[in-house]
Amino acid sequence: GASRGAGGCSIRSGGRMRGRGVGLLLGLCAALCLSRSTATCPTFVAWLRPDGWAGIHPVICGGVQCNNLDGFVTIAVAPDAASITVSLQIQAAPDSSNIPNFLSAGLYGPALPGEAMPETAAGPLFLVEPAPSPTLAASTWGVTTTLRPANLPAILEALRTGRGFFSVATDRVPEGELRGQLHPPTCLEAQLRPSFEIPPSWEVTEPYAFVSVMVSGAAYSGGDTVRDMAVHFQLPTDRARSLSSAVTQVKAIDEAGSSIVVIQPNPWDSCVRGSFDGRNQGGLLCTDLQRHTYTGEVNLESQATTVFHVQHQVAKGVVDALRNATARFVVETVNSRNDPATDFEVEGRVLDAVPCRRLMSKHDSLYSVARAFRSDWVTLWSLNEGNPDVRRTLEPRYYAHPLQVLRGETSFAISRRYGMTEGEILKVNPAISDINSLPVGSVVCVVPNWQATVAGNGQRVCA
Repeated sequence: GASRGAGGCSIRSGGRMRGRGVGLLLGLCAALCLSRSTATCPTFVAWLRPDGWAGIHPVICGGVQCNNLDGFVTIAVAPDAASITVSLQIQAAPDSSNIPNFLSAGLYGPALPGEAMPETAAGPLFLVEPAPSPTLAASTWGVTTTLRPANLPAILEALRTGRGFFSVATDRVPEGELRGQLHPPTCLEAQLRPSFEIPPSWEVTEPYAFVSVMVSGAAYSGGDTVRDMAVHFQLPTDRARSLSSAVTQVKAIDEAGSSIVVIQPNPWDSCVRGSFDGRNQGGLLCTDLQRHTYTGEVNLESQATTVFHVQHQVAKGVVDALRNATARFVVETVNSRNDPATDFEVEGRVLDAVPCRRLMSKHDSLYSVARAFRSDWVTLWSLNEGNPDVRRTLEPRYYAHPLQVLRGETSFAISRRYGMTEGEILKVNPAISDINSLPVGSVVCVVPNWQATVAGNGQRVCA
């Protein structure tokens, strides 16, 4: 069938596309493929801490404030707004000697930061299954799951309006030990590539990595001078673009080479003896039963559970250093460490994340991504460089036109000009808090319906 398209105003899904063998590719994809691309940055995030409950109910463990657990959660809304993908990570502090049993973890609302749930609220908007289960032996716990709840419109409404919070209940604080308010993050990104010619002996041709950095808003971090931060570091799985050898270092550095953020490339142990409230008892040797093991923070593309590097309430200067034009992420491998000609196998500048892009998976083509957003491959090809037949996993590709909102521009004017309903605009832009009041300078992702799009003179583009 035909999809909304550019040029002749309709694009045949089985039609010919520039390049070899594309007709067959699109025919197969029409029958078998859905987009498995992922957002370069999640729609909503929250950093989870005991102090999220401040002023609502006490979070007390053995007579003192609980403080040996924290967490992080992301929610990515699907292109058709029919499902959400939730990634939850909970971690125990290295000096913990007691970890509670976890009862539940889920999204609640409506409530603003620091507010209790209304007594009339029905309960959780959704719960994550299974319930968290970190232990002293495995002190990092995480799950990534896709949900299609019947109450998804209510969930999205709570998230868009800033009234959705994530809560984790334990047996020592059943009312909720960890809490964080979901909100759209500020996002940075880096594409890492070699800065030198790869030796043939390394047996790779185009090593690559992608880094996404999420930063909390000032209103959610606990003060103007601190920010919460999370880093998602990913590597492709195809051999030509994977790294040549084991990773030994991953970090962000400034122009002088000083470390700004250090990512743990491999699992690591801690054997610091303390108590559940984090007070170090110092100088006492740990037994194997007291040993903490943490998961490495390097992710392979499309792995089942995402592992984040999470930092709570870091100095705002750290984030400012990352946003400096000279900051870059670098990766040292065994090969690059042993090669006197180079320090790092791949590296890349840290930039503000570009809106309206998704990361391609090994299953994706421009057709599958276009289909997910009710667009067409010609439009996506015009937005992106390169051969449309070439698939590069973890490469960000535009799925929509970024439109910067001008003074006096309304959602009605945007929808009329580009042939989109307000509901369609919200599907492509699920974080918009108020469709009737778009901030000047903000970016709206637009997927034009070419058959209804009008030019500046009011005439239809496609007659």
